[in-house]
Amino acid sequence: MDTSKAEFVVGIFADSAHIKDMIKGILHTIFFHRTFAAVRPIDRDILDITLPAVDDVDIETLIDQQAIALVRQMDNGSSYSGYSNGNGRGQLAVQFFERRKNEKQPRLSSWLYGKVEEDVCWEQWTIDVTLARPRTETEVEKVRDAMEASLQKAVMKILTHASEEKEHIPAITTTETHPFPYKIVINPRDQSRGRGFGVF
Repeated sequence: MDTSKAEFVVGIFADSAHIKDMIKGILHTIFFHRTFAAVRPIDRDILDITLPAVDDVDIETLIDQQAIALVRQMDNGSSYSGYSNGNGRGQLAVQFFERRKNEKQPRLSSWLYGKVEEDVCWEQWTIDVTLARPRTETEVEKVRDAMEASLQKAVMKILTHASEEKEHIPAITTTETHPFPYKIVINPRDQSRGRGFGVF
């Protein structure tokens, strides 16, 4: 197993009527391909494209909350890092972690407090989102074509990376449906400064 973190970037382009559903569709596609147990898949149709999803209330809730939060931030033009500065751009990341024993922990600390584990990110999917604001009927048609193309391209990129690049995935040591902790972070650049959003 490779111990470095794999990072993948996909971009989507959407109008305000479809942006939340497109974000959710991309996030569900990533989680579907990173669920390592046998699950009953469900389908989501977005712009006449059928995407896979995992039937899991916790994941659905997290995806919905983070998609809404990113869309609100983009609509308001606010950003912690300046990434979404009113120009209709935003970013979020899905991170998967492995729990490892902290080897740097002092022996006395380990004796007093028990084993201390740390979460080490082994994969991150960054999603760059651009919000289109068409003004004419002609622009609406062009934006619709561009949205479909960006969604297809993003899904194909996810499928390619998820099926071809597996050497970085840690050993699965549990029978849980989601053996690795995960997080969805808005503006992942800000996470290092403690200002990101997310839930394990």
